[in-house]
Amino acid sequence: MVNAIWKSIGEGKIEPVYLLTGVEQYLIDTTIRRIVKAMPDIDEGSVLRFDLEETPIEAVLEEA
Repeated sequence: MVNAIWKSIGEGKIEPVYLLTGVEQYLIDTTIRRIVKAMPDIDEGSVLRFDLEETPIEAVLEEA
């Protein structure tokens, strides 16, 4: 699954929102780096991260 997403990002097919979940922080961090690399007009500081154990989903959706 992640390889298909990485391939799509590499081809410049960037979605407006990504929901990255799971315990594999490496996969999440790598995906974010690939998105940032594919979009030269943003930097990693522009990426919003939420811990859904601490932040209500309504707050996340409001930001999106």
